[in-house]
Amino acid sequence: MNGFARTPGLKWMIICTCVYKYASHSSQSILTMFLVDNGESLSRIGFMSGMAGQVISIAVASVCGLVLSAKGISPLQLLMLTSLLSVCSVIIQLYVVWWNNTTFIAFVYLLHNVVHGSQATPVYTLMLSCSQNAPRSVRTACYSFLGTLEILGKQMSLFMAGVLTEIFGYVAGLNISLIVSVFVVLLVWRCPGHLRCS
Repeated sequence: MNGFARTPGLKWMIICTCVYKYASHSSQSILTMFLVDNGESLSRIGFMSGMAGQVISIAVASVCGLVLSAKGISPLQLLMLTSLLSVCSVIIQLYVVWWNNTTFIAFVYLLHNVVHGSQATPVYTLMLSCSQNAPRSVRTACYSFLGTLEILGKQMSLFMAGVLTEIFGYVAGLNISLIVSVFVVLLVWRCPGHLRCS
């Protein structure tokens, strides 16, 4: 445990890993529930959020990996861009729900899947960088811990989104997602200095 305590930036990375998934995944979950409740075609929703969405996310993640490998942009800069894109995505989803306007729902899913794909790559890169800064005896454990938190963050975000939407409704649920998305932007802005250079 002493090794974890001496890992620079680990507290920030833990918060970021847990929170960014709520920002990106909760709004899509809420939007999907809204569309199902409003009688949208289940096959259309399944195609956009399932097969097509996964292909787009994987393609975008691959492109982001190539960009990071070419050192064209830092992981933190990419995470800031994708976090701002996430805020825009939630605002558009809020518009769809608020005005009950599903005419451009394919674009909404496309944008959101771009966010999903583009956020994972810089976060995992920062997790690796943070783990490399850990004392040698806990580097592997540190990365495994952060990876586990990232996966748990996704599952918890989907659960929390469902609970909050059932209690407060779709608009309130998306407003919570928007607040968390803005918090992620501020969190990325306040990233510790040694992770900025990764």
